[in-house]
Amino acid sequence: MQLPKPVWPGESIKLQVAFRTKLPRIFARTGWEKNDFFFVGQWFPKLGVLEENGWNCHQFHRSSEFYSDFGVYNVRITVPKRFIVGATGQRVAEESLSDTAKVLTYHAEDVHDFAWTASPEYVVFVDSLYNTRIRLLLLKGHEHFARRHFDAARTAMRYYHDWYGPYPYPVLTIVDTKGRAGGMEYPTLITAGFLFGPYLPEGLRFIENVVIHEFGHQYWYGMVANNEFEEAWLDEGLNTYSETRTLARWHGPVGNLVDLLGVKLSDLELQRMQVQSFPPYDPMKRFAWKFVSNRSYSRNVYSKAVLFLTTLERWFGEKRWLGVMRTYFERWKFKHPHSRDFLAVVNEVTGTDSLNHFYSQVLNEPGYLDYAVDKVTVWKDHRPVGVDFDSTASDSGEAEASQADSASADSTVYWAEVLLHRLGNFQFPVRLLLRFEDGDSLWLNWDGVETWRKFRVKHPARLDYAVIDPDKRVQMDLDFLNNSKTVEPRKRGVRKLTLRWLFWVQSLLHMASFIS
Repeated sequence: MQLPKPVWPGESIKLQVAFRTKLPRIFARTGWEKNDFFFVGQWFPKLGVLEENGWNCHQFHRSSEFYSDFGVYNVRITVPKRFIVGATGQRVAEESLSDTAKVLTYHAEDVHDFAWTASPEYVVFVDSLYNTRIRLLLLKGHEHFARRHFDAARTAMRYYHDWYGPYPYPVLTIVDTKGRAGGMEYPTLITAGFLFGPYLPEGLRFIENVVIHEFGHQYWYGMVANNEFEEAWLDEGLNTYSETRTLARWHGPVGNLVDLLGVKLSDLELQRMQVQSFPPYDPMKRFAWKFVSNRSYSRNVYSKAVLFLTTLERWFGEKRWLGVMRTYFERWKFKHPHSRDFLAVVNEVTGTDSLNHFYSQVLNEPGYLDYAVDKVTVWKDHRPVGVDFDSTASDSGEAEASQADSASADSTVYWAEVLLHRLGNFQFPVRLLLRFEDGDSLWLNWDGVETWRKFRVKHPARLDYAVIDPDKRVQMDLDFLNNSKTVEPRKRGVRKLTLRWLFWVQSLLHMASFIS
């Protein structure tokens, strides 16, 4: 919109815009269904955001989400009297318009969007936590899922309150939806929805997952309002990372998403599978509509970002990393940060910028991180009596484990050689553990920059195995299976996986016979 004259700093104008919106059948999380369900999102002309280089006013793309400025919303909605309504903000007035119609007025402050829903099929449930009223609108027939929605919302609200800061709004509305309107976030209003039908076992925590994820967007997008058109990872990534943390803290690190019939899958494992199952065509930071496909968009801005942030949490330690997240939230809530602002907080709170090259690679380059133990070799050597071995690795990659031996005139020692290989283009520090047959251990470090690195070590006992990152701190490592190698072949892992696979197949066959 071109104004007739400029608006100078300190001045203001008032615009009155007449517009008409035609809702589609439910599509891209908005629309109507069977004339008795309406979910109304992205329905009015939105204000752009004034940035350093001018107004940011991208059009709405199917694969992108939102970017607008904060404001105060006063909205009057006219609906049939039999309809139950949920909307952004608080209802502050209700008046009768006729025998069949009513007008509802909603007020919301410090938000940058407004959405609403209406249906006569809603059943209303109410709960509260801290100073927030939680209002749940479930479609008829889904009332038995109320507890699971409230448990998930209250759990997320508690953890986010402790980790990042309080949820500041007086209301949170959770909406059950029809069709493809579910799984979406708006200020103070989120949608869940039953894409999986009216029956869902407790061990399939898809309801909990969606409620936690969409509530998290009240922080990462709602309050910390980055540009979702241009840097979607900065809200979807931080939010999905927070979701994986919440489920792991609530239900444990194993099987926190799926725990049914012996099948266990965590949310973090699901994110790793998403990254592994699709080629790295795109970088993590890219305009949303420029990704090669919606799947590549999801792989990068959700799953890859989760692995990136989880890697940093485990590298710097949970306490320091939560300090990063809380500082970022407090500094940038109700503002519009960029990736550079987040990374500036990371370097400030952690006290180091040594990983800046890694950050740049992950954000701006398509690719992946993968280090492998390519080869281990052991051979005998002999040393005279009374010699002590130094445990420090030299610059040449040679090290000797500490062991004084005066038991014989010709004590046997062993050389071990380990070849490490960087398979991906991303570079990250590598920690290597060598385990010897006498129980001794030796840790070695490599900056991970070159394509390969060879370590040669002397020790009184034979090397048993070598493993990169044994505690799996570097979640961005694409393939954990190549992280270790034993000197002698072992079949225990193969037997374990085979038995688990057979158990799953047997369980599925039993289910099939029961259903038939």
